[in-house]
Amino acid sequence: MVVGNPDPIVVGVGHGPIGAAVGFAVAEASRLGCGVHLVHAVPANGPGLVAQSPIEHERRGRAVLREALEQALEAPGGAAPVTSGVVEGATVPAIVSAAADARLIVLEHRRRRSSPRVVTRSVAGGVAPRARAPVVCVPSSWSADPRARTDRVTVGVDRPERSHQVLRMAGREASRRESELHVLHAWHLGTAEDALPVDSTVEATWAGVAEAAVELQLDQLGGALEGVATQVEVRHAPAVESLLDASRDSDLLVVALHDLVQPVGSHLGPVTRAVLQDASCPVLLTDPHP
Repeated sequence: MVVGNPDPIVVGVGHGPIGAAVGFAVAEASRLGCGVHLVHAVPANGPGLVAQSPIEHERRGRAVLREALEQALEAPGGAAPVTSGVVEGATVPAIVSAAADARLIVLEHRRRRSSPRVVTRSVAGGVAPRARAPVVCVPSSWSADPRARTDRVTVGVDRPERSHQVLRMAGREASRRESELHVLHAWHLGTAEDALPVDSTVEATWAGVAEAAVELQLDQLGGALEGVATQVEVRHAPAVESLLDASRDSDLLVVALHDLVQPVGSHLGPVTRAVLQDASCPVLLTDPHP
């Protein structure tokens, strides 16, 4: 537990721009009535620390945190308490440990060409399946300006019959934000057939079946969606393209982590990984299981 700041929103702070993640965290803290805790991981002492001493690592880490703290205090609506701390160890376990009692974990992501010493998609893929709290990845281009709000939360649904948990999470977020819930299911054959026009009857039939399956899952949520305006969209297009397009008109994009078929691999499937790279709005990663 963070002393003097219980159940905070935890922000993973790396070496690089962090203003978007901090702005998002402050706005969420104001909405939830909690605080913000900024955390930076420094490498543990060991043979790998050749270029810099542990003292130098910590000095640089505290400088990074001071800058992030200033941004948090200057962010719009920054009335929530803000604390910070340096933790020793590898980035992923350090963030997970620091966020043991967090309400939310916030990370910032940038383009591939940015510095490798930042909180990146690989960190999100490591933190999200291990943390107790949901993880939100905020693009560096995102702005906390309330005038940019769209009052829409979009959730990506791959297989409707296995989407109960991700729909519940998205519905909760839409309700909390008093926003519309946009449920998006994209289908694409992924073969040479999709290079040709799809018969309109086939497309209509597929869309009808998919929409009915999604509506069934929404009905099973019952009162969880009470008062939430819901729109279901079935789109004949690649999933990545559809989700990125929806992110331009959304305040939040909710996607599920990937179920691993093998004991090793990434919990960020190819679609989620691509979405995290180029989404225009913050992306919430949620476990597909209760």
